[in-house]
Amino acid sequence: MKTSRIKEIFGDNCFSSAVFYKYKDSLRFEISQRDSRLNQFATAYENAKTILHSIFEKDNEVYCSLSLSGENLLPARSQIKELQQGGFTIPSQRLIDYDIDEDEKIARIIFQTSKEECTKLLWMKIAHELGISPSTWLDLHIFSIENKILAHPYDERGIDVIGEKSTLKTAFNKLHHLLINYDIEKMESSFK
Repeated sequence: MKTSRIKEIFGDNCFSSAVFYKYKDSLRFEISQRDSRLNQFATAYENAKTILHSIFEKDNEVYCSLSLSGENLLPARSQIKELQQGGFTIPSQRLIDYDIDEDEKIARIIFQTSKEECTKLLWMKIAHELGISPSTWLDLHIFSIENKILAHPYDERGIDVIGEKSTLKTAFNKLHHLLINYDIEKMESSFK
């Protein structure tokens, strides 16, 4: 699955930071509150799993993209070892692709995996900002081509979601209690 094909489905800004603000119809979830690191992590991980289980309910497997800025994947070697320490091995059937985002070269590893395996990546992404190991600083995007939904867990604070409006509306109603209050007016204008 090449980056260009993913962008055809989700739009050119789907791998941008703060993807929520780049799309009219999008959701932004708040997955944790200020608390001790351990409580913040536990809350963030459980809420993130709830969100992903809901939005990828129809999928047995999902695609994941791990990316970093740079000309190649050499800086990611330590991160790949960290992923392995967390019990995740990048599948041998994968694509390494390069993209330009705002004049910066981006290296991506794109692969398909089970939702269960994906939760390991989610665990390590959330753990990174809180200083918990194993963790990863690689940028993570999780998506379904079939159901046209993409999630970007950007750190321990939240997850942005873009995709088919009907799927987003269902998530808006079902997971309303997890939507970030700061941006609720934007979301309500799209989905209420």
